[in-house]
Amino acid sequence: MKRLTGVGISLLFMAVLILIVAAFTFRQAVFTSTPYSLKGAETSTLPNETATLLPGTDVVSPLPTPVATIDPELQGYSFDEPRTVITHKSLILLGDWLPNSQDISVLLNDAVSPGLEQIQTFDVTKGQLRSFGNRQSMFIARRPIWLSDIGKMAFMGANLPGKDGIAAPTHLWITDPGATDLSLPAVEDITAAAGSGHLVLVTKRGQSQPSLIDAATGEQSIVPVDLKSYGIDVDGLYLQMVWHPQLRRIAIFDPHNFLVLDLDSNHVDIFDLGYDNDEYHGAGPRWAFDARWSPDGQYLALITTQGTPILPYAELSVLDVATHEMVNHDLGHRYVTDVTWSPDSKILLTAAVVDNAEGKNHLGLFLVNFVGGTNRRVLPDTPITGGQFGFGLNWSPNGEIVAIYCPTSDEGRVCTMNVQAPQR
Repeated sequence: MKRLTGVGISLLFMAVLILIVAAFTFRQAVFTSTPYSLKGAETSTLPNETATLLPGTDVVSPLPTPVATIDPELQGYSFDEPRTVITHKSLILLGDWLPNSQDISVLLNDAVSPGLEQIQTFDVTKGQLRSFGNRQSMFIARRPIWLSDIGKMAFMGANLPGKDGIAAPTHLWITDPGATDLSLPAVEDITAAAGSGHLVLVTKRGQSQPSLIDAATGEQSIVPVDLKSYGIDVDGLYLQMVWHPQLRRIAIFDPHNFLVLDLDSNHVDIFDLGYDNDEYHGAGPRWAFDARWSPDGQYLALITTQGTPILPYAELSVLDVATHEMVNHDLGHRYVTDVTWSPDSKILLTAAVVDNAEGKNHLGLFLVNFVGGTNRRVLPDTPITGGQFGFGLNWSPNGEIVAIYCPTSDEGRVCTMNVQAPQR
């Protein structure tokens, strides 16, 4: 177990990599009555909760803003103004879309029982929420994993609060729709998890080899790959894993390493994300604190940085998994907060902090053609206030909707934007 005192206090500053939040005081949770019917939606009655803005987000890039070349590919996309579909008195975190492009996972802070976080899916067509359990709020939040083969949700989290400054152990839970409280974990004391279909890969505390869990049968097996031998700290607070969209391949990364593990061959591919040595980026090896596979599985979109504890920047990078080539994209702003792929794996939609006023991060949305290196800002006149890094933007699998966290100064909100893609 990790203490959150001493060294843990200094780690709070490092939390800028995922935990940058706007300072809001929220009201009673409600759901919007338009544009969707919300009959039968679950409601929430949560007391007020305040999040604090961490330092470092008000610094703009000293470099000139790149001049976006007119790119017909990018000009062909149009986005409707955001429409509110959920409001909530506290912070909302956006997870991943389910394959039906109708439901999206959301995490709602729940202070009825202090420190709890509700794992839900939200149906954007019917306006209905489904519960998959309540976990203790995490120092670094982790996305739920939809297991499409069995219609269940897998996620990591603690079911008990920590005591005396010591965090409670984090377990793997596999739950059915309608679950509220957590009872029996699938695997105890884990540090990272990734999954797809009916399989979940986890790293366990103190165990250098990961475990593969068949959620349909409960069978567990050890993967004969020693992650420690590749430099991975299996007990590390910032260890993450992301599952390939089609294959049994998992990106595994921490502040020092980036690997892709093939579960069929047990082959490990090692990636060098480069080294910074200039006035703007600083000096040091670059590492990723967020990763998204392209839908075709050929690329990884990363949010990269270097150094700790107050990160000098957060930049969009695209890694070609086959060639190991990585291209960094400067959007003219110091902190990229979110990235999501178009379904055809050709275009990226990103959010970046464009200014900071009255203690709030204001975001701009940028389309990026990563092959040509061009970008285009979309909806430049629409004010968008930021939330936690990595949990504010997601493009639906069918390409028709983008979900975005869109809070006001009074409440947390999730909005959707209809998308019209260019004809090909």
